[in-house]
Amino acid sequence: TQLCIHTLRKYAKISFREIPKDGLSRNQKKIVLDYIACHLDKALKIDELASQVGLSAYHFARRFKVEFGVPPHGFVLDRRVERAKGLMGNTGDRLKSIAVDCGFSDQSHLTRVFKKRVGLTPGEFRRRS
Repeated sequence: TQLCIHTLRKYAKISFREIPKDGLSRNQKKIVLDYIACHLDKALKIDELASQVGLSAYHFARRFKVEFGVPPHGFVLDRRVERAKGLMGNTGDRLKSIAVDCGFSDQSHLTRVFKKRVGLTPGEFRRRS
């Protein structure tokens, strides 16, 4: 098998499709970012994200982390916190409804994640902004 591969690579006039070893392709990146943005208010599973770009969950998670520097779950939480910050600053909606709009299971989940990532509770953040 190795001899056949060597012969084809060395002497045949064909090209092998190169699979990127690092990160996602530009097209895959755009597809994933668009999908996350459109479905941020829903529970996102890694299998869903991986199927959008035609990768297994394992390979997707590995390439995603190389591309963005954080695992998919952390990236999604960051996007949810950013959306919550925007809603808290621009609307007078209750924190409970903001939590649901941003894809958190409830207000306490929003508060825990928000405090961990921002350093303030949502109420403190709202009062300061």
